[in-house]
Amino acid sequence: MPILFAIFACNLSLVIIGISLRKTSKFLRDFEKFSHEALRQWYHKFAQLFTNSRKYRRCIAIDETKIKIGDEWYYIWAAIDVDTWEILGVMVTMENFY
Repeated sequence: MPILFAIFACNLSLVIIGISLRKTSKFLRDFEKFSHEALRQWYHKFAQLFTNSRKYRRCIAIDETKIKIGDEWYYIWAAIDVDTWEILGVMVTMENFY
């Protein structure tokens, strides 16, 4: 099931960047067979997750957390609206930027 979700997330990502539903379903058909209609239905079900609306934010905090996985260190960056505690973005890197 997690692999199926990952394939569908990849399909939805391709549609969001502008590739047609039909081309997207053909592109990943080797992994799992999705009709372009099934992809369209899923896209409309999850469309609100991908909206990019701008709104005024008084203050944004960016937090960095350093974690060790195995022998390597990773940095997890999170941007958070201070007033609403809404998570605006998350990024994982292997190096520190400051």
